[in-house]
Amino acid sequence: MNKKQVQRLLLCAMLCLPLSGLAAAPQPYPIDTVNGTAVYKYTPEKSIGLYRISVRFGVPQDVIIQWNPQLQERGPQLGETLLIPVKQSKKEAAAAAKERKDKEQPPMPQSEDREQQLSRIKQEPQDTLPAKAEEKEQPLTAAEQPKEAAADSLTDGTQPADSTDNYIQAEGNVLRIGLMLPLRADAAERDANDDRFFDFYAGALLAVRRAEAAGQAIEVHVYDTDKGFRKIDQCLSDSFLHKADAIIGPVYPAQAEYMSESVLKDSVLMVVPFANNIPSIATNPFILQFNPTPAIEAEKMAEYITARENEINCVVVEAKEEQIPQSIQLLHKALEARNARISRISLHGILNDSLDTALKDTMENILIFNTEKYGNLQVLLPHVTSAGQGHVLTLLSQYSWQKENVPMNQIYTSIFSTDSIENETNAYELEWEHYFGYRHTTSYPRYDLLGYDITAQVISMLQQLQDIADPVYREVVMTKTYYGLQSDIQYKRATETGGYINHGIRIETR
Repeated sequence: MNKKQVQRLLLCAMLCLPLSGLAAAPQPYPIDTVNGTAVYKYTPEKSIGLYRISVRFGVPQDVIIQWNPQLQERGPQLGETLLIPVKQSKKEAAAAAKERKDKEQPPMPQSEDREQQLSRIKQEPQDTLPAKAEEKEQPLTAAEQPKEAAADSLTDGTQPADSTDNYIQAEGNVLRIGLMLPLRADAAERDANDDRFFDFYAGALLAVRRAEAAGQAIEVHVYDTDKGFRKIDQCLSDSFLHKADAIIGPVYPAQAEYMSESVLKDSVLMVVPFANNIPSIATNPFILQFNPTPAIEAEKMAEYITARENEINCVVVEAKEEQIPQSIQLLHKALEARNARISRISLHGILNDSLDTALKDTMENILIFNTEKYGNLQVLLPHVTSAGQGHVLTLLSQYSWQKENVPMNQIYTSIFSTDSIENETNAYELEWEHYFGYRHTTSYPRYDLLGYDITAQVISMLQQLQDIADPVYREVVMTKTYYGLQSDIQYKRATETGGYINHGIRIETR
């Protein structure tokens, strides 16, 4: 079993635990006695934060930090052992609190009754001099502020996140950001695809920490939204979301559409990752959709092909319209609108090895099939490669086909980049390893980098828009290209009065 598999098992074990309430720590964790106090010896799982450890053991975060001072500077790491004091019963806690109070404030002698105490206090001389200036409590500077801000605040939707401020305001206004992700931390069974949301959260956390290190005060609340609407309603009962500067999520189109009315009412920016079809974006100016629509991707591909019209010949495989996916139909229309050079052939013609009649000898031939599923092409590809010998063939592909053993060149649209990614993210990788205690995998797309890029851009936007109401300036900020670690994001208006959709699309070849 490799390291990644071990980490996944640890993550799954952690995810099966409920997050609601301050439940007693789950067993088994070894218990020891340190300085007369019973403590759990706990090894953190992948991507777990201080807040969730606090929830799991029912112990305040500041108490955990007292026992583990390294957590003042960084997050819990895989492999380290944390000491977590065993939670006391209410009776034990009350007795301990009384004992501490008695030590700090010894009681008055029992021989004095209350009237005698008051009379004595009145007769004692009182210090009426003002405090010296240097003795007054001063606000902490940005460099002195606690490193562990509210970024680990997590609620599963059954309770509002703790709204108590645990940050020190640095330069500028505090930015309030809500993260709404289907972490499904209390699910008995999990889909492996859900791990991407934990990676997204981890990357977002690093973006927040980097901004805080630069002096920006940020309050972040994280909501476990699951896949339905019940938890969305419960999250919306938290007043924080209605006064936030921005919300990142939810990730499912139906949930984003459901939330759009509340976002519009409260003038809160809502950045939606993963979804590419939010109808209300046409009328709601506060929605930012990261995933481009199929129509935008089709236009980008058609623009690329027609810009090379003297080098490219499009070979369109004909089929009945109802058998062609919408994305392919949109590409057909975009190519026809640009009068692109197109050759046509039927599936029957390919099976009869007649493909060469549609190919051009002196051009790159881009084959456009009527499917988005690679499995539907496997029976045809041997005929294609046989008939295409001596020609330059490129298959119009999907981003998801990268891991398939495609026997020819591919071309596809992507919102992710792998160009020089290792050199560009060295600092990020060092921060990741320092904070989480292990190296991330190098498979792409990296959803942690997606979370980082989207969150970093949101923070940058909010910083530039603070206290500025000029609509022209606002439009410039909203549509300025952000060059991220993995994605270049460029939002453009969906309509004149609507929200924004990302047009930062690349044409990738393999």
